[in-house]
Amino acid sequence: MEKETRTLETLQLSEGITVLGYWKPGLAFKQTLHEKTELRRLRTLRHTRFGNWLVGLSPITRYPVLLLSFPEYCLKAFFISLWNRPQFIACHNLILLPLAAIIKVLCRSRLVYVPHELETHRTGLVGPLKTVSKISEKLFIRFVDSTVVVCDPIARWYESAYRIPKVHVVPNVPYHPCPGNLFPRTNLLREHFSIPENDLICIYQGLVSKGRGVEDLLDLFAELPPHLHLVVMGYGELTELVKSKSHEHPNIHFKEAVPVGEILAWTSSADVGLFFNSKSMTLSYQYSLPNKFFEYAIGGLFIVISDNFVEQCRYLHEHQLGMAVTPKLESLKQTLLSLSKSQVAESVSRSAEFRRTIGWQSFAEVYRYAYTGDE
Repeated sequence: MEKETRTLETLQLSEGITVLGYWKPGLAFKQTLHEKTELRRLRTLRHTRFGNWLVGLSPITRYPVLLLSFPEYCLKAFFISLWNRPQFIACHNLILLPLAAIIKVLCRSRLVYVPHELETHRTGLVGPLKTVSKISEKLFIRFVDSTVVVCDPIARWYESAYRIPKVHVVPNVPYHPCPGNLFPRTNLLREHFSIPENDLICIYQGLVSKGRGVEDLLDLFAELPPHLHLVVMGYGELTELVKSKSHEHPNIHFKEAVPVGEILAWTSSADVGLFFNSKSMTLSYQYSLPNKFFEYAIGGLFIVISDNFVEQCRYLHEHQLGMAVTPKLESLKQTLLSLSKSQVAESVSRSAEFRRTIGWQSFAEVYRYAYTGDE
């Protein structure tokens, strides 16, 4: 969101930008993000004193409060939008697309749909909810003027499934801090955990939760030689498990999530970036091209991923960023055992051009096309 709004400000497509979100205790109701961008957080029944009391009272009172909070949010967002009559509307998820379509018609706005994944094939979306999601997207995508997705396979899927014009692709890539140059490597992780200079540091960063392959990595590194280190950096439901394993095994380490502006500095102090999952995955997850993949690339890491991540594999092979393995722990184990620091250095050298040029800055014009319709 921060990258998109900053880009839209730079393109000067609007006099001001308002981002609507949920309010939670501890957050400000209004916040200035950039010079012309304001974040407004809308309070719903869920986060009132009475609502909190009902949620904690019993399941009978909890679920009505949770169900009512969403239409309450939509109603508030609707009236704010009518009052401001926006020139452009950017909708970032399927559940709000019907609301965005209604506002578009009433305000004669241009509607840009920016799903962060393949919305109707998300992990955990099953049964009646999946059916309703498919019907909703098929119906309301007709009101969309432009669609922006994170990778080519998802773009082709949307074009084929709904027979809509060209879908724009903007990968979820971070800003490159020094475009045109290789990002300078650091020793932050090695110094923070007192890891010997010749040992190999492998990192998993991002959401530390189930379904992300974290448990597989913990099991594997518990068996690997002590010169192969795993650093898990992020937050989520499995952080306590990671901390527990780090106390049992000296080559497993946990680093809490760091501010966005510091991520690359910490990432670049590792040698190998991991993204591995041995479980069956949804189509959306197979097509995923997350921020961490590009952070690994910009940070100068040798990337090792399981080959069930289709789009990541394409980037990996096309730009010689590392190695893909079969989604089996034994395959990953043999790959890591065979890696050396010299191989990591050779990989960075071969892919230097991509590593110094990939960055959000190179996709600004795609947003101009998406918002204006001009090619």
